[in-house]
Amino acid sequence: MKILVVDDCPTVRLRLVKELKTWGFDPVTVEDAFEACALLERDELPRLLIVDWVMPRMEGPELIREIRKHDPDRNKYIIMLTGKSGREVLETAFRCGADDYMSKPIVEEELYRRICEGKNILERHDQVMAASLK
Repeated sequence: MKILVVDDCPTVRLRLVKELKTWGFDPVTVEDAFEACALLERDELPRLLIVDWVMPRMEGPELIREIRKHDPDRNKYIIMLTGKSGREVLETAFRCGADDYMSKPIVEEELYRRICEGKNILERHDQVMAASLK
């Protein structure tokens, strides 16, 4: 399964790519929200995304809102990744359309669990959609 990592920090992207490959996933990385939007416009956006909150030019919540405009069936699973914390940050993440939220520093086992949960949700979504077409 392809997973898009949207993060402006090269160190974070490199670390996530290493972990995702170790876990058997196919990571794709971009360094900002504008690059992610370019993939969205070409219908090349993977279905599972890890999106950093703080990025130059366009922050994660704005990117997620843009993705959800093009994804009314919620065919994407988005994990918001941030160093920010607090109830307001959590509420904002979910209000903008994130499916999950994870604080930095990254705990690999927790990230793996959340990615697998997202993958399972997408697979169930596909089954429901296929059944509704019969």
